[in-house]
Amino acid sequence: AGGLTPENINDTLKLPIQAVDVSGGIESAKGIKDAGKMAAFIRAVKNNRWQS
Repeated sequence: AGGLTPENINDTLKLPIQAVDVSGGIESAKGIKDAGKMAAFIRAVKNNRWQS
């Protein structure tokens, strides 16, 4: 579980999954969420919707 980032989410979304754990993948430091990483992750997921 976890370890998902904007860089690896496209491969993950090819799997038959129903949910993802993105928490650590959008942190700048342990427990600190990074708004830029969060936005990049959301963009990557939205872009993937049109590639599948």
